[in-house]
Amino acid sequence: MPIFKSLEKDQTGGDPKYHSKDGEWPVVRPQDVNKTAKRFIKAGSHIGLPQNSDFNDASQLGLVFIRSIKIREQGLILIRHS
Repeated sequence: MPIFKSLEKDQTGGDPKYHSKDGEWPVVRPQDVNKTAKRFIKAGSHIGLPQNSDFNDASQLGLVFIRSIKIREQGLILIRHS
């Protein structure tokens, strides 16, 4: 995890214990979450599944909208989900 943490430029307000703001790869919250994903999270909460704001944090348990790493290369934006 230290290697990934060093590459990350967290822009989501994640816990500094697990995230870095000094790396080269900007990590952002999803900007256009589709309706199906929102419904999935809502349905999970109705049956008692917890929501998790960051599964790269202390706990991986729960439903979460995945944060993304955006890398600009040769005029294209590549998105990798973390």
